[in-house]
Amino acid sequence: MKVGILTFHRVHNYGALLQAYALQTILEVMGHEVSFVDYELPEMLGVYKWYHGSRSIINKSFFTIGLKNAGKLLRNKRRFDCFNRFIKTYLNESERGIDNLDEQYDVIVVGSDQVFNIGITGGTNNAYWGVLPSFSKKIISYAASTELFKVTEEHKIQIPMRLERFSKLSVREDFVANFFRQFTDNDIIVSLDPTLLLNKETWNKIVVKPKIRKKYLFYYYVRSSDISLDFAKRIAKEKKLDLVIIGSYNSRYSTPKAFCSGPKEFLGWIKYADYVISSSFHCTVFSLIFNKQFSALSLQDGKDGRISTLLKKMDLENRIVTPYEEAVVGVINWNAVNEKIENLSEVSLDYLKENIS
Repeated sequence: MKVGILTFHRVHNYGALLQAYALQTILEVMGHEVSFVDYELPEMLGVYKWYHGSRSIINKSFFTIGLKNAGKLLRNKRRFDCFNRFIKTYLNESERGIDNLDEQYDVIVVGSDQVFNIGITGGTNNAYWGVLPSFSKKIISYAASTELFKVTEEHKIQIPMRLERFSKLSVREDFVANFFRQFTDNDIIVSLDPTLLLNKETWNKIVVKPKIRKKYLFYYYVRSSDISLDFAKRIAKEKKLDLVIIGSYNSRYSTPKAFCSGPKEFLGWIKYADYVISSSFHCTVFSLIFNKQFSALSLQDGKDGRISTLLKKMDLENRIVTPYEEAVVGVINWNAVNEKIENLSEVSLDYLKENIS
């Protein structure tokens, strides 16, 4: 079948691009012809621009903008280009727009990632919520996610209408399923993030090994804070490891030699680390996939539900710590974890097989 994926496949975010790649790969293995729907929200892409402000700054001399700022711009551009290369190389992008979707696809899959997060998408009146006038065929969601939001009277009217457009609903977390059940009588399935549907051997095919000799602790942050950074520094010192830092798009704390890493390099930093610390859902996912010792950092800001749901399924809730605690020690039973992932993957794969036909 011709399958369209509707997700955040152009944002320069490690988790977003790797989950997009994973879902595309799985659907291709199932024998489908797959591409990403040509749709994007400009306000989302703007966050990941390599420059901010007037584009005229690009045409100014190094001396005009200052050597320090010029160096930062060059690093930002290198990082930007690295992400774009991954998109062009690994993701099948449609370039036909969203005005003739019936001609392009037999079914559209919305997800994964936070496609139902109105704080990111600007409300419910967009394609991620099934608003696709040119598509009259089947739409399903897969492992869609959101942060919980205050329900307004408008939401009570719009959200049930939007969810009815989906033939089947799959979300990524239990708390999201429970949240949406107040708006629909349709069955809501909780599925694994697509990244967990590919095994370690498949991910190894695109991993780039970092050029570093010393043993290191890898710290990846999405929501940066001085307290979290101090935690990572303290644990690295205790374990006598070098500290390698990457931010989602903010270079304030990032290690210079790691800042320009694209998705493949990001995987490498995790795979070859001696310890991983992050408050990122997808960094935690890949710590599991590569069987790495890790601490999932809880910032207690109401955004930890995605990680806690995942680690609860793995019986690894003890790996969640706050910046004020010690790093988690002890041996992880990776055979048990890998078996849990495999069993949950089978259920998620069955959902895709049954509903894309």
